[in-house]
Amino acid sequence: MQELIEKINERKIKLWIGLDGELHYRAPKGALSSGLAGEIRQNKVKIVEFLKRKVCERIVEVAERNDKIRVAEAKWGEEGLLLQVEPELIRQNYKIYNLAFLNEKMSEIWKSENADIDATVLKQWIETAERVALGEMWKVMLEHDFFVAEGQHFTVEEMESKIGVADKYKRFFRRWLKIFENENFIKEEQDGFCRTSKSWKVDVAAEWDYLWGVEKQLNYGEGFVRYLEKCSKSLTQLFRNEIAPLELLFPHGEMTTAVDTYQKTLSSKILNHMAECAVLEAYSEKKGKVFRILEVGAGVGGTSDGIIERLSEQNVEYYYTDVSTYFLNKAKERYRGKNWIKYKIFDINKGGMEENKFDLIICANVLHNAKNGISVLQQLRGLINEEGLLVILDAIKEPYYLLTSIEFNDGLSDFDDFRNEDDSTFFERKQWEYMFGQVGLDIVAAYPEEGEAFFGLGQGIFVLGVQNHHMEINTKELRAYLKQQLEEYELPNEIKIVPFLNNGKLMNKLPKTKEKTVSVEQPKTELEMQLEEIWGEVLNKESIGRHENFFAIGGDSLLLSQIIAKMWDSLPETKAWSWGDLMREILETPTIAEMADKIETKEKSHEAITTLIEGTSESRIVYVIFHAGTGSLVPYLDMIKILREREFKYTILGIPCIEQDQYLQLPVEHLFVELGKKYAELLIKYKDYKLYFIGHCIGGLIAIETAKELLKQGTEVDLVTMISTNIYDGDDKKREENFQILQSNLILEKVFGRLIGADVRKSGFTITDTKLMEAIRVICQKGKFVEEKLVELTGEYQEVANMCQKLLESSHQERLRSLFSAREGKVRHAENKEDREVLFEIFKHNLLAALYYEVTDYCGNIKLLRCCNQTENFFINMIDGFSEDDMVWRKSKVKDIVTGEVQGDHISCMEFPYIKENINLIIEGI
Repeated sequence: MQELIEKINERKIKLWIGLDGELHYRAPKGALSSGLAGEIRQNKVKIVEFLKRKVCERIVEVAERNDKIRVAEAKWGEEGLLLQVEPELIRQNYKIYNLAFLNEKMSEIWKSENADIDATVLKQWIETAERVALGEMWKVMLEHDFFVAEGQHFTVEEMESKIGVADKYKRFFRRWLKIFENENFIKEEQDGFCRTSKSWKVDVAAEWDYLWGVEKQLNYGEGFVRYLEKCSKSLTQLFRNEIAPLELLFPHGEMTTAVDTYQKTLSSKILNHMAECAVLEAYSEKKGKVFRILEVGAGVGGTSDGIIERLSEQNVEYYYTDVSTYFLNKAKERYRGKNWIKYKIFDINKGGMEENKFDLIICANVLHNAKNGISVLQQLRGLINEEGLLVILDAIKEPYYLLTSIEFNDGLSDFDDFRNEDDSTFFERKQWEYMFGQVGLDIVAAYPEEGEAFFGLGQGIFVLGVQNHHMEINTKELRAYLKQQLEEYELPNEIKIVPFLNNGKLMNKLPKTKEKTVSVEQPKTELEMQLEEIWGEVLNKESIGRHENFFAIGGDSLLLSQIIAKMWDSLPETKAWSWGDLMREILETPTIAEMADKIETKEKSHEAITTLIEGTSESRIVYVIFHAGTGSLVPYLDMIKILREREFKYTILGIPCIEQDQYLQLPVEHLFVELGKKYAELLIKYKDYKLYFIGHCIGGLIAIETAKELLKQGTEVDLVTMISTNIYDGDDKKREENFQILQSNLILEKVFGRLIGADVRKSGFTITDTKLMEAIRVICQKGKFVEEKLVELTGEYQEVANMCQKLLESSHQERLRSLFSAREGKVRHAENKEDREVLFEIFKHNLLAALYYEVTDYCGNIKLLRCCNQTENFFINMIDGFSEDDMVWRKSKVKDIVTGEVQGDHISCMEFPYIKENINLIIEGI
């Protein structure tokens, strides 16, 4: 390539890239021979790349000679040559804020907040928590026979393979190895690690007991310690990606554990109050103007709540942002009526906020998610107006107990800064200070200091002032300057003034390719406009076309549930519709126009089969999904959303429980057999298609019975896939005992609550499944079980008796209402009294039917998918004799079973994030 360029230059042939992006040339007469022209044509692509690179280098060189430009970068995009420049910085002194006073005020608050803390006890808590975490980490290695004896040698790949470390956690596993190396447990040699002579024995169970003892003295945060304990019991499963870390932080979607972690710990309370005071002091200095605050990654509102409460009725605009619509919707409920709060999706790694707009930015426990810390700080700095402040709460060191908990969370990887060098996740105090200096942020206040006991908790706060500002650059003047220095073809198509890094890494990306404009028909009738307002509020969209598909524009199972709840609240026309009716209709006709038409005409679908995805006309394959324990298709919604996004070409039909009264009249002993006969009648018209049946939970049993009935009629189902389908394998005596237990509404309410996504602890079910079942067995050993005997328990089961006594003071209907109000945003099934009770009765009916179901012969193909995580399987935990084990099926006359494992537990295996991976096992070849 170099020879060809030299040849071209020798002959004084001028090549350049025109405004059209094509190669142009100018050559003296006779200079361009046919041979050379052929070489140029043959190497055209490489020549174009070479010339583009040279033009970029030339324009950057000229631009950076300008006194007003700090750094420049030129790139070719689809719109041509783009020049981006960062102006030089100028320093200006604050006129509004008294930073010395703010520093002094923060110091007073810090001393006051720490006055009542026993530093000795705090230090004991930290040291014990560190020993516990390190012990749990080392236990994982020993449990897999690593480093049991001095001198044992293992490669990283060997360890990862035996533990089963998922690809997404391999970087994190290497971080663990570096910790062990720093602690002198192991040393690196010969492309691996071997154990050192250091002897370190710790009784982890005893350390946990000691930690709980110190916790009672300190009151750091009982909920947080429980979270650490739960994570520690699941470390191997976490590494294998069998349990999602967010499932432990947000179990069943509820926020209690996250609130305990980010709002209720000792450090959170103090640092959140410090942030609150900093905001209030800043606001008081800017009287008379609208004070604009941006909170980045507000999440559960751990820091927001106190600030928003103190700022009510003030002259403030508060921008509450997060990457998740779920958190924004929860915040809207929590702050209802506070119209000065605005809600917006904002991702620090993507940008998208208006520059120079905010007086103050709050970032609480979010900036460690930045792919590049300096880049994101530079971006945030550009969002603050003159003399604005930035308040950051985040980790300032890496305690070991974060390595067994928070650091497993998704997204904390793929870093493009100095964390990539040591596989760490959080920034240390000195790294924060270095980054602040790089982007022109001055530290006004920073706590704790390194010598303080509080520092060991690894959490801190920074209040930062922006005193450096850019020079103003006029793009017309800059273009004139460039025109004097460059050839015409070297001039950029566009000049953009942007903040970017002084090491050359741009904060802003090149403009995106222009999207094709699609004509969207707007809602027409008043009802359509009302539906658009409801859907838009939930989906965070300003406008929605009347024919836009709910799932195609970001809808999912959680958001569908919120929409149904809001439709009930706002539209009197929907009051006559049950929860199941509305859900089914939106599933079948997920557009505003179709739903408005159905509501106005009161035309409910009476079809027993719901078409969830309409296959292509040439497709002769049909998938059928069968309703689960509550009689609905809700568990499949996330799966259907993925299939729609992937433009699945085959028809998917859903069979929900429609005739609920008739359903409840069917005897439990033969329920699934009777349903099989009924559903086979509905599906016989598809006898000429290839049929695939899918059933989650008891839906798998219904699918088997339907397939058996069709087979009797000469129609074969290619495959029945059962997901977390439990069958009973106990004896008749045990079955009768379980039947008595399942007559108890109180016992079933605890299970039912989890199934609908409720935080059962908030509804008074504070005892674990294990403890409750131990108590039930004690009663059964003495005779027949009735729930009233639960309140008569004493001794070690006194707490069970106390819980049940308190719960039984309320009626069954009141307890159901409490469960439905404790769903932390998971409005999944029903909102009125009648729907709640029917839903519960269907669930109870199905559970009893599962108890009496017996596997009979079936000669078709079966795929049995078992959950990796059995800890939350209520069938196994609450009722003796149930199992997902394929051996139970093999003992019957069922043949041709293929088995597999899906990620998650009985409920979460069908939900995001697990369903994204599990769907490939449920429906192969998509």
